[in-house]
Amino acid sequence: MSSAISNNSVSDIWNGDAVKRMKQNGEFFNYKEHLGITISTDGVAVFKSSIESLWPVYLVVNNLPLSIRMNKENMILCCVWFGPKPSMKSLLKPVVEMFQSLHVAGISIKVPEGMKTLRAILLNRLHANKNFNCALRNAVTGACETQRIDCLVRG
Repeated sequence: MSSAISNNSVSDIWNGDAVKRMKQNGEFFNYKEHLGITISTDGVAVFKSSIESLWPVYLVVNNLPLSIRMNKENMILCCVWFGPKPSMKSLLKPVVEMFQSLHVAGISIKVPEGMKTLRAILLNRLHANKNFNCALRNAVTGACETQRIDCLVRG
């Protein structure tokens, strides 16, 4: 995969305008302990003649280089839904609430330099899956702006 920017298109969310603003001096991504996470899910039928499906929710750490970001050892399985197709708002609300806390309060981690506070923010691209991203945005704000190209959800 390429992370180049050409003809006003961005092939890597890490090169997008919203993330660039957050990399400026004093902003969120000036700290190596701050992570940009992308959330994704897709259902798969469990049986051919059943309405039951499996919906894994994955997290991707966008701070990692694009060449290794999607490797299975770097993907985080956040939760799994089993049953009829879930309401995206119901499925995503607990995840978004967890990220809201992680963004504000963070969690303490021990590193060689001492204790640090790890924080994270959810980054999402609206054009990837309009219904999913509207549900994600709705879980946070109660509204969805379908005309936006990039969606930044503070988690």
